[in-house]
Amino acid sequence: MNLPIAEFFNVSAPLTCYIGLGLGTLSGLLGIGGGVVLMPTMLYGFGFNIRKAAGTGIAVILVVAVIGTLQHARLANVHCARRSSGRGERRHSVI
Repeated sequence: MNLPIAEFFNVSAPLTCYIGLGLGTLSGLLGIGGGVVLMPTMLYGFGFNIRKAAGTGIAVILVVAVIGTLQHARLANVHCARRSSGRGERRHSVI
């Protein structure tokens, strides 16, 4: 697999998947965000410059946040606040 933007050519797809699996497992076991282990791996393991590593980290956060939000909305865990009807009743909701 070629990653021309990151200036990586002939990158092993299975190796990339194993590294992702390992990083995900490590961050899950430690209860930390994946960026704590992802950033040093990109900087020192793959040789990304700081700008590319930061941009990749932001893209990963965006994808994870969108998928998590859609999943919670699908499971009806997202409750929108409603305005009261003005008749003295109070509605409580979680946003």
